[in-house]
Amino acid sequence: MKCTVCGMENKQESIFCVNCGSKLEEPVKRKKPLYKKKWFWVLMSIATSLHLIISLIFIAAVGSVDLETTEYIGTTTTVKNFRELFSEYEEYDWCTIGWNGRSMKLDDNPHNYAFSSNAYWRWWEASQNSDFDSTLASVNEALDLPTDIIDKMVEDDVTHIGGTYENKNYRVSWKWKLVISSEPYFIEYLYEMK
Repeated sequence: MKCTVCGMENKQESIFCVNCGSKLEEPVKRKKPLYKKKWFWVLMSIATSLHLIISLIFIAAVGSVDLETTEYIGTTTTVKNFRELFSEYEEYDWCTIGWNGRSMKLDDNPHNYAFSSNAYWRWWEASQNSDFDSTLASVNEALDLPTDIIDKMVEDDVTHIGGTYENKNYRVSWKWKLVISSEPYFIEYLYEMK
């Protein structure tokens, strides 16, 4: 047994070092950290392989669904998404198209400015070259929305109820938002592909 103080080799049964007289103790065996054990790496390999297999199955399942084309009732156009249909409106801050192009929001006050604030009117004047109402009309026409739904959207301008319309291809919802209670309401339209 080796002395931990002076390093002298002693007999196995010795209690004290023959050189320095220090008490001899059994060396403490340190456990290997997990990452140095063979079974740990085997388990990690299995877990990584399972994760990869599940990911590939998921990708294959999603890839088999035809997300590329959606045909709209009443139109002869086949489109991939809202971005393909309405990309010219995306430059305006009142139009937001979702990351995958399957949703689009039109908001006549995207910054929630108070109607009486100078900020609202500065924004409104700056965005006049892109008429919100004519955009809304052209979007509704391109999606071939029934006229009674378009009338309902306009009617809600007075009642501030809001609503939803959907068919097998898309869903349109509209809601009113009030920034300050004594001021006019603003409207937000959300178009979603199914």
